[in-house]
Amino acid sequence: MNNRRGQIQLILIFLVALALIIAALIGFYNFDSNFGEYSKENSNLMGEVNFAEQYVIENIQRFAENSINCDVNIYGSEICSLGLKERFMGIANMGDVKYYGAGNFFGKIRSGGFIFVKEGEEYKIEIKDIFVVSKRGESEVVRKFDVLRFYKS
Repeated sequence: MNNRRGQIQLILIFLVALALIIAALIGFYNFDSNFGEYSKENSNLMGEVNFAEQYVIENIQRFAENSINCDVNIYGSEICSLGLKERFMGIANMGDVKYYGAGNFFGKIRSGGFIFVKEGEEYKIEIKDIFVVSKRGESEVVRKFDVLRFYKS
């Protein structure tokens, strides 16, 4: 029994393994398993951002088509007599419902930060650096994009 080499190392391996097991058990005990709630919240944020982006794109299409084919009975002769870009701005101003998720879209329209011109038989609208936003508590998702659309008269 004079050969005791390796017994200290074996005891240390056992103690380290025991410490790791205890640390893992403490981690399991303290673990917050509310992944479903976090996942649902993030999913809702992404859904709201997707909705806001579609809202902006659909409004651009609706305002552009109404600007191209301006109906005096709906918008009045004052708006329909304006130039194309100014007509778009007036129609968009009438359609602004102050939706928070639309980000800077209506601000860009009010400031004239876009291009809307007739090129031959087509109409071109270009709006750069639009952002939409969704916010819940401390979480916020911002999506930035540009829009370039062409319409036939």
